[in-house]
Amino acid sequence: MINISGGNLFTEGSDMNNIHGKRALSIIMVAVFAVLLMMSTELFHPLYPLESESAAAPMSGSTGGTVRAETRPAGTDQTAETSPPPSRADHSVKTASASTTSREEASSAGMSTFPGDSRPSGESSPDTATSAGHTGASSGTDSATVSGSASSPAHTTKPDATKTAKTKTTSARTTRTRERTTKPPATQPKVKGAIAVTFDDGPSPNTARLLDALKKYNVRATFFLVGNRVNGGKGLIRRMVNEGHEVGNHTFSHPDLRKLSDADVTAQLVRTNRLIAGITGKNPEVMRPPYGAFNSRVTGLAKQQGLALILWSPSPVDWKYRNANYICDYILKNVKAGHTLLLHDTYPTSVDGFLRALPVLIERGYKFVTVSELVDLHPGDVHPSYWRK
Repeated sequence: MINISGGNLFTEGSDMNNIHGKRALSIIMVAVFAVLLMMSTELFHPLYPLESESAAAPMSGSTGGTVRAETRPAGTDQTAETSPPPSRADHSVKTASASTTSREEASSAGMSTFPGDSRPSGESSPDTATSAGHTGASSGTDSATVSGSASSPAHTTKPDATKTAKTKTTSARTTRTRERTTKPPATQPKVKGAIAVTFDDGPSPNTARLLDALKKYNVRATFFLVGNRVNGGKGLIRRMVNEGHEVGNHTFSHPDLRKLSDADVTAQLVRTNRLIAGITGKNPEVMRPPYGAFNSRVTGLAKQQGLALILWSPSPVDWKYRNANYICDYILKNVKAGHTLLLHDTYPTSVDGFLRALPVLIERGYKFVTVSELVDLHPGDVHPSYWRK
């Protein structure tokens, strides 16, 4: 009995030791696991970051930006450095957003959304063109806004006021482009097979023999006179009018009218008109801007003086190429019915070249008339019409 009970007690004691041993082993295993866990955490997340992470870590005091000291270019703006470069995914989203926004804006402005196509998808109404004219000065601001939209955060909603301003500015650009590319209707000659020959910068010592030849062939021409030469050629000017030629205004001192004030442009025209009218009895109805230089402002000032602007098509540039044979050949090869030929009677080579070509042109059946006989003209008109600005 004793042995048996002793054995039982021994057995029970062994069981208790086993239980306590298992508990201790479990505690030790948990502790080891905890230590291993802490060691693994320290291994992958050290208290002091690696050098590559330090370069990309937020700088204390910054607002979420990063400073990449290793790749900073010399002289780079500090503001640009505080913005992290976008990831490829972010860049794709931003690019798609910017493209979508640009297409929406282009569509709202009536512009084609095809790449590289800036043509209007429909003609603007007069009201649109008028309102656009008042926003032309904002084109600089608009360009800056458009260029910055590509770097804006994705899904950014722009204010309606900005869209409206951009739409108006785009309309203004479209209107200006249409005005530049749309040519006015061509002026139709009143006389079939006629040519208007014009001579600038006279009167001069060559004008008398030119008038003799024109009279011989019963040919009429138009003379654009410089005001400061009028008093020295009063007899020649009277003869021009008496023999059926037209006298025009070529300003008083041959300046570039675009560079003058309104008052000075008007003075150039008025002074010459008065000098010519003092000889011929009436004001000229046509004028030619020196160098062919004019703009809409000059056209308006000429209109106030009752003058139409006469340019040319073609010209041998005889003031530069002073060769009679060249001028003759140029005239015979290039002058056609309806043309307004420009020459200068101040150069003897110009007069000689024209007089050699004149009989040949007559044999070809051309008629010679003044500019006002060639086309219908009104104050402020520009001839040829494609010169209008």
